[in-house]
Amino acid sequence: MKSLIWRRVFVARWFWSLAVVAVVVSAPRPGVAQGQPVGASGVNWATKTMDEIRQGAEKGDAVAQRVLGNAYLTGQGMQQNLAQSVVWFRKAADQKDPLAQFAMGMLHDEGKGVPQDRKEAARWFQLAAEQNLPEAQYNLGVCYAEGEGVAKSEVEAVKWFRKAAEQRDVQAQAYLGLALREGKGVEKNSAEAATWLRRAAYQNDMVAQFFLGMMHREGDGVAKDIPDALKWVRRSAEAGYAEAQYFLGTAHFSGEGVERDQPAAVQWFQKAAAAGHPRAMAALGQAFAKGEGVKADAAEALKWNRQAAEKGEASAQYQMGLAYQSGTGVAANPAEAQKWLVKAAEQGHPQARAMVGGAAPAAVGKPAANSNILAKAFPPPLQVREVRAAEPTEFPPAPVATSSTDTVKISLPPPPGSGQKSEHTEISKAAAADRPERATSENRRAENLPMLMLMLAVGMGVVAVTCVLAVTALRGRIATLSEELQATKFELVKANVSLETIRGLVEELSLESKLHSPDAMDRTGGGAATPKPPEQVSFRPQRTRSAA
Repeated sequence: MKSLIWRRVFVARWFWSLAVVAVVVSAPRPGVAQGQPVGASGVNWATKTMDEIRQGAEKGDAVAQRVLGNAYLTGQGMQQNLAQSVVWFRKAADQKDPLAQFAMGMLHDEGKGVPQDRKEAARWFQLAAEQNLPEAQYNLGVCYAEGEGVAKSEVEAVKWFRKAAEQRDVQAQAYLGLALREGKGVEKNSAEAATWLRRAAYQNDMVAQFFLGMMHREGDGVAKDIPDALKWVRRSAEAGYAEAQYFLGTAHFSGEGVERDQPAAVQWFQKAAAAGHPRAMAALGQAFAKGEGVKADAAEALKWNRQAAEKGEASAQYQMGLAYQSGTGVAANPAEAQKWLVKAAEQGHPQARAMVGGAAPAAVGKPAANSNILAKAFPPPLQVREVRAAEPTEFPPAPVATSSTDTVKISLPPPPGSGQKSEHTEISKAAAADRPERATSENRRAENLPMLMLMLAVGMGVVAVTCVLAVTALRGRIATLSEELQATKFELVKANVSLETIRGLVEELSLESKLHSPDAMDRTGGGAATPKPPEQVSFRPQRTRSAA
């Protein structure tokens, strides 16, 4: 699963024109405007004929203009005319009607009646979002998440998703939960993510159901519960979410949380593959190749592997390379085999990389003969020189003193090789006698110096220990105060969390009661309903499904 959730969790985009403005009633009357819009004049345009609506629009009623624009858009009560739809939506939008502004954003986003312009679409979504229209807030979040018409910003995307989610927009709740789960644009918070996903899941959002199941499977933010995880994944798969169908297939194939059932696994793989899921296609190709859960069929295996490989699935590209290399299910073609193996290797497929890389690397210390790797050159070792014992140095002999009554004559030999004669220096006996006394005094001072240094070191050590003890005591006091502060803060947070938990439980119980009410089957499609036909996978976020 890719780390960027915006490229993996969105399903097919619905026909937005059927839900761009929520003004359709369950039992329309011919020639009567649809919906329950009430204009600034207090007129309920849902009870008026199309001629009356046109008259109101021409008089400048913003809601009548928006209803007329929607009628031209959907072709209800008149012939469809996208150009006229744009005209009337713009008139209402210029009067700051939020639904008309939202409709203008959708028209520019899809290029219906106007040239496609994502920047202009984002501008209209922004205007409607600032008037607290949740559908526009969600779409503006999509624009920021994808960088469509605005600079890409995960932080801004989460900001608008949260605004819409707090107004009970189901899709916004789902994607806010995903952002919190992945830490995209907001600090990661698994517990809060599970809360938002659960709210959306109870309202039958299949994306939220799948990821809530994954969180129960992993014990991420909620208690680890494999049966509960499979319950939510199955609901998502039965609603048509391809990622859930693929996961349910792998669960049946491996026996994770369910009885191992390869035929059932193949059925789920087929549903996900029909929706364009690349890994499901590759898994289906492997099942047909090995005859696991289905009769072995090389041609069918090649078909599914080719489709997955063309969508960029590395494992399928590797299988295509092997098929062309061995001629399994297709005529052998070394060039085609190399092409697919290279594609798989470029995506990091280990076996493909080994095959494309050629021969195994040479043994350490024995480079291949044709190796073009430059070996690092080291200088040759220095020549070993003979080490001889140091010869004694010849020093001149010590001075020879000749004694007399008052002076001492010292004979100093000349420097070697100078050819000079020895010189004699005379000093007094008192000076000669004073030299040993000065030497003794200097020796005493030298002996006392280590003792003085030791005393100084001891003194400095005492000062250092005193400072350390003082700092330690101060830190201990600070730590105690910090713990007391944290304890107080924790109690306050705990009280607030308790209130939030109670509020969330009440809301979840309300949703659960609605889900299991007698008319829930008609309203939500719950239960073991037949899965919807899989839709084409979209790699862009799904736009909002309703402007109600």
